[in-house]
Amino acid sequence: SFLQNNTANDNTAIGYHSALTNTSGTANTALGYKALTANTTASFNTAIGWQSMLATAGAGAYNTGVGARSLETNTTGDDNTGVGVNSLFTNSTGNENTGVGRNSLFATTGSYNTSLGWYSGNEITSGTYNTVIGHNASASGATAVNQTVIGAGATGTGDNQIALGNTSITHIKACLLYTSPS
Repeated sequence: SFLQNNTANDNTAIGYHSALTNTSGTANTALGYKALTANTTASFNTAIGWQSMLATAGAGAYNTGVGARSLETNTTGDDNTGVGVNSLFTNSTGNENTGVGRNSLFATTGSYNTSLGWYSGNEITSGTYNTVIGHNASASGATAVNQTVIGAGATGTGDNQIALGNTSITHIKACLLYTSPS
């Protein structure tokens, strides 16, 4: 690490070229080969893993990347959490995304997406407000909006819709009392 060029406080950098160009960004943690290497002034970021948050530079605060190449191309996105190899890999400017699992939300540049599971939500690019849960679960397309998709291999059916399960599901059992919204 090269924190000797740093005029800020409360930074930790461990690993080859971790936080290499940090000058005044504060309260950052970089652990791993080239973690947060491009950062100059962004603050309150945690990058753990090989090239985690590699491109975060002068903006992009309050992000957490855990796993090799997590949030690697993030430049100005804020408040993102990527846990898993390649999670939120392509996110450059999106805000408030959470991707947990290898390649979760891999291609997103949109904001306000939540994805949990291996390769879950990896087709979403500019889509927003999506929740995708399950092994290899997907929204209906790259620009999906407000889709909720739950289940292994489940695929969204359209914007502002909920999809439960994949094509192998034969029954949905539920006990509920339904009242119309007021």
